[in-house]
Amino acid sequence: MRKEGLGVMTRTKVSGGGGGAKAMAVVLRRSKLKETVKMAALEYCLSGNVIGFVYAGFQAYDLAYYLITKTHVIHHYLRQPFDFFMDHVLTYLLILASSTAATRVDNWQSNLGKNEFTETASASVAMAFLAFIAFAFSSLISEYELCTRESE
Repeated sequence: MRKEGLGVMTRTKVSGGGGGAKAMAVVLRRSKLKETVKMAALEYCLSGNVIGFVYAGFQAYDLAYYLITKTHVIHHYLRQPFDFFMDHVLTYLLILASSTAATRVDNWQSNLGKNEFTETASASVAMAFLAFIAFAFSSLISEYELCTRESE
């Protein structure tokens, strides 16, 4: 037996009598564990993008509502600090999720070569970095609005 890490053992020598099935089960369990860890990076990237999309959608709705009615959907004195805080948190979340997924995709491409899956994953990571740039600009705008606001 050989220890592979994370408490997983792999048989290196199989004796007769059905031992092959046990060894195969151990190897399959090890590969499923690795695939789960690999997919976690992409799921993290996806969840960060979904959260950012929902928040950006609400901001767009609030802006459209403001342009039509000249009032915000939520009129509260903490709106600008909340926007500032959320923009910065989501910017950090997007760059962290994107860099995590980019590392994983690069590892896949170096080990497995380029295929349709790795190219699609690379495009997803590129779009996540573009979303990060948009949130970075939004963070700068909310910071400017927070610093130049008049006392209410």
